[in-house]
Amino acid sequence: MKICEDIQNNIFSYIENKHKFKDRSIEKIFIDTYKAKILNKVPENKIRPLWVGFKITPICNMKCEHCWADLKGKEYSLDNIKKALDKLSEIQILHLTLSGGEPFIRNDWEEIFSYAKEKRMCLEIFTNGSLINEDICKKLNKILDKNVDTIQISLDGSNKEYYLMQRKKDCFEKVINSIKLLKKFGFTVRVNFTATNLNQSEIFNTFKLCNILKVDTFSISHVYDLNKGKSLYDKVNFKEYLEEINLCIINASEFITDLKLFIPVEFFSLTATKVEKKELKIKDKNIFLNWFINSNGDIYPDVTLELDDFFIGNIYSNSLNDIYLKLENLSTKLLERNLSNVKCSHCSNALICKGGDSGRTYKEYKSFNMADPKCTFNQQ
Repeated sequence: MKICEDIQNNIFSYIENKHKFKDRSIEKIFIDTYKAKILNKVPENKIRPLWVGFKITPICNMKCEHCWADLKGKEYSLDNIKKALDKLSEIQILHLTLSGGEPFIRNDWEEIFSYAKEKRMCLEIFTNGSLINEDICKKLNKILDKNVDTIQISLDGSNKEYYLMQRKKDCFEKVINSIKLLKKFGFTVRVNFTATNLNQSEIFNTFKLCNILKVDTFSISHVYDLNKGKSLYDKVNFKEYLEEINLCIINASEFITDLKLFIPVEFFSLTATKVEKKELKIKDKNIFLNWFINSNGDIYPDVTLELDDFFIGNIYSNSLNDIYLKLENLSTKLLERNLSNVKCSHCSNALICKGGDSGRTYKEYKSFNMADPKCTFNQQ
């Protein structure tokens, strides 16, 4: 497959530009300063997370066609959640993403959100938006800090037909009304669009709708090949996907809604050229700035590394000292990705894609020192 030169140029231009998003804008100033001034001075085995994603329930009110979340697990009590938040506060995390399942399905969501704010955490809520109403908005209005907190809503189409195909529940109008309510109350709202073969033609139309609704940020992600998403990943028409993304890029300057793109490894594979072989060791301390906590309380470096080999501990049952010790033992394994002996060492895009998705690579090869299995670059 050959990618149109204009599309290539537009996407690379987007990648090279430093985008300022309305969501996370204040904390980004701190994070950028931390990375520039402090991170490289801290030994990797002593770095503590600043961002934590925390699944507070495995329960969801939808059965989405593409869902890559693992909805198995246990829903812990409010007291246990608070004890977990106490530990995260002791670490002094900056940013907490609360997700599920569907977080608003918990009867005690208000207490959980309030307790996190008492601990001075920047909050991000991932929701499908189907349960939000005016009463919930009034409660959120008393809890969230509109300068730093964000609500992300999933919306995978600009009309109910496309929404129903992917979400399997006729909630389109409810979700649109939720977005309107949240904006009426002045919250920062991000809409996330998960592209599959069912809705890829709707990317730009949904971006236009978000602009009309005055959404702050519109993010687009290719369906991830995990759990239910596995069966859909390779069905996406990549040419149409890139054409839709390109439409978003060339119109973004006219919109009030910011555009946030996640570019899959296939793009870098298809646009790469062969270069002289080079030593390629990717060292990225940023891996230590994130934790993912599943609904059982198990901690991993990232949602894509929810594997026994990268189990750090349990936020409910392990002490912070035990968690730190396990993290220190994993630090060397996580820090460096040596791509000097694989095709990445001949690839012109290697320093941009950094070998592709590390989680997917490890699952395939039990090693980070290989190219992403979805990479199609031919070094010959």
